[in-house]
Amino acid sequence: MKFFLVLLLLIVLIAGGAAAWMWYGIAKPYQGFAAEGVYVDVPHGASSRHVAALLKTNGVVRSALAFEIYARRASEAHPAGGDYFFDHAMTGREVFWKLADGQTYQQPFTVREGETMFDIARELEAAKFMRAGDFVYARAIRR
Repeated sequence: MKFFLVLLLLIVLIAGGAAAWMWYGIAKPYQGFAAEGVYVDVPHGASSRHVAALLKTNGVVRSALAFEIYARRASEAHPAGGDYFFDHAMTGREVFWKLADGQTYQQPFTVREGETMFDIARELEAAKFMRAGDFVYARAIRR
């Protein structure tokens, strides 16, 4: 009888420790990335497990497992694909809802009337969006 009580107590302690670790992993802000921020490219249609692994690898979330469990629990919302920028520490919940709401990183770029594709390519390269050659090549393929 005493053995079963000790075993039950041990199981309860392990379960409580696991629950506390999961709560800490999703509820406390984590910044394991560089001070200048990090970009994460989430592929469209990626599973919660893949998204959690990407975020953990890039230092955005503390625990991939805790993030994945939280994402599966919020079954009505799913992380949307796109480019995301993280410049400050966020909780796992905040990261999830940023992805679920599709708050992708957007940088404005204006193309003025009368510019040629080569003008646009030079301006994109000057603004460090992409190499001019890549833009011209992508534009040529679409024709």
